[in-house]
Amino acid sequence: MPEEMKTIVKIYEDVVCELCQFYTKLEIDDDPMKVFEVFWYMCVNSYLSSGQFFNGIPESIINLEKKNIIFMDIEGSVILADYGVCRNTTDFLSHVYAGLGYDSSQLFLYSPNMETRYYLKSTSVTIEELRRCVDDAKSNVDPYSKESIHLVREYDKVKVVINYRPTEEPPNHTVNIVKSKREKRIYIVDMQHHRVGSVIDETMLLSSDLIFNYTDYVISRVNYDTYYDKTDYDWGFFLLNEYDTRFKQDLLASSLYRDDAPKLASEYRAFKLKNKEKYDTIKNEYQKLIKKIG
Repeated sequence: MPEEMKTIVKIYEDVVCELCQFYTKLEIDDDPMKVFEVFWYMCVNSYLSSGQFFNGIPESIINLEKKNIIFMDIEGSVILADYGVCRNTTDFLSHVYAGLGYDSSQLFLYSPNMETRYYLKSTSVTIEELRRCVDDAKSNVDPYSKESIHLVREYDKVKVVINYRPTEEPPNHTVNIVKSKREKRIYIVDMQHHRVGSVIDETMLLSSDLIFNYTDYVISRVNYDTYYDKTDYDWGFFLLNEYDTRFKQDLLASSLYRDDAPKLASEYRAFKLKNKEKYDTIKNEYQKLIKKIG
């Protein structure tokens, strides 16, 4: 491993430790959903990045991944350098959960690429009616189709338009799965899409962004190179099959906590200020790696 990457890993571990202490100080460490919502808010609002957080990955970073310079279980370090997609945000949150003493892992999924738009024909449409129309329209699209699909469905009060595009071979998405410390239950949270998940069966998850439902397909075995010997991505599949979720309860908690998360903005700013030098160093080390390895 290049010296730059060793420096990055050490600082990444330090920041994770600092964040765990921060969440303990805020007294949110006893609730995985609180941790998720505060972490999501801090991430997307750049409190965990050197500069402005960008939802995406530049080709220069992807090239380092392809050359096995950035292993899957240290992907979260890229967030500190201002970039991130699901593999980065989920890895970071996995380390935070572990640092707070939770039994957790990741689930790797096939997530169909469906863009869904709706147009209201009536002002009297309820959320439940809208959800039913969208779910019905989605049921007419093959989530594994190798061809692009443009679907339009007209309902009494709603028009739904779905554009489906084939994606790369699965898995193409990852989410966090974490076990409660006090109860025989799990939480499934999706950092990339800001959703809460529920188990349908061992091959399917239902997730919601509090308005619409989405279906993802679980990949039971993955084979990624890892930096830490203790990393076991099969553990996520074990947790999925061993414990149940409480979907409605988690949706309510997510709604409440995401409304509360912005109220601690001054504390988040102080955290970033305290750790800004570490973020900057990681960003600089990645830039060195890009110049060196190309």
